[in-house]
Amino acid sequence: MLPDESQPSGDRSPIPTRKGAKPKTGLRYIFVNGRTPRSQAHCASCRAPVDDSYMRDIATGAVFCNRRCSKKHSRRMSELALQLRAWVVS
Repeated sequence: MLPDESQPSGDRSPIPTRKGAKPKTGLRYIFVNGRTPRSQAHCASCRAPVDDSYMRDIATGAVFCNRRCSKKHSRRMSELALQLRAWVVS
């Protein structure tokens, strides 16, 4: 028996957003194993060449060599956003 397509299934149900905004699935990264990127890619955080296993940020397309680099990059971007917000407000 097929599931009812009108109801969201399991973990893939959309996260509620503001009216008119696109629904988010909560998925931020794709883990890729055994496949090299199309071009000669480098990690967005440490600039090391990426091998056949890497992470890709869905929203930006940024490539990371491992989970540690993606977290470090995310923290840096959050800090920069806070600094920019403080600069714009002042």
